[in-house]
Amino acid sequence: MSRRRLLVRTSYSVISAGTESSGLSRACAESPLQVAPKIAVGYSAAGTVIGVGEGVEGYSEGDRVACAGVGYASHAEVISVPMNLCVPVPATVSSRDAAFCTLGAVAMQGIRRADPRLGEIVVVVGLGLLGQLGAQMLSAAGCETIGVDLSAERIAVAESLGLDLGLLATDSNKAERILNVTDGYGADSTIIYAHSSSSDICNEAFKYTRRRGRIVVVGAVGMDLQRSDFFRREQEFLISCSYGPGRYDPTYEEEGQDYPYEFVRWTENRNMRSFLRLVEKGKVRLDPLVTSVFSVEDAPDAYEQVLSSNSRLAVVLRYGEEE
Repeated sequence: MSRRRLLVRTSYSVISAGTESSGLSRACAESPLQVAPKIAVGYSAAGTVIGVGEGVEGYSEGDRVACAGVGYASHAEVISVPMNLCVPVPATVSSRDAAFCTLGAVAMQGIRRADPRLGEIVVVVGLGLLGQLGAQMLSAAGCETIGVDLSAERIAVAESLGLDLGLLATDSNKAERILNVTDGYGADSTIIYAHSSSSDICNEAFKYTRRRGRIVVVGAVGMDLQRSDFFRREQEFLISCSYGPGRYDPTYEEEGQDYPYEFVRWTENRNMRSFLRLVEKGKVRLDPLVTSVFSVEDAPDAYEQVLSSNSRLAVVLRYGEEE
């Protein structure tokens, strides 16, 4: 057993449609003959502890945990995960739902960067899995939510989960409609979860976000920005980094050194725990977001569905029997 790690027998892992499909497409284009043996895919999983490394406290064999991290929480039957990238699963939360933990933390960190206040109006651009999770969390925080997406089907799902207003991205009047429902001021903040090479997404957001409002980019979008649009309106343009503070810091992720709670309230680990509490309390619902569950033996079929369908949300891999 590696020091400061947990060895976990995986129960479920979630395929991240945006990140994984784009990564696979890029890898296939660059080195098609080397993709299969060299790429470790997946970064959001849950399972049962089967080994506890030296220096790990608070976990025992048999505990259920949710796990995060590219190269750690992969789509594999057994995974070795640093302790700061593992969190305990509440007793009333299923392992399938717990497997969404990393994706929930990504969506949550984008919200923390926007720093919305009670009653504020927030536009969520992109109602894929991250946007669906983010919209539910914003509603739980007492915000009014407006969702923008290319898919009427995904908008309908979001509205069934509490979205206040859904707009098609192709609607040429969407900026005007957002201004109308905000008394002409614009949204307090816009969080972009979409994945697109187009810079129009950001440049449009500047127009329907209020003066001194906040635009946060979580997804991968074009960055050919029209400076005058946000300069004159004195808007804040922010980037959200993955699951939260600690990400890409080897001292935190690999060596297990935490940040002081009083100075860094929301690390990636604490974001993961917070997301599971929302699921536990029913503030975030996952059942309507699960498009399909595949046995890991049928993983090629799962990826075929992810790569071929624009309306899919969550595709889950199951290891062993259904819980």
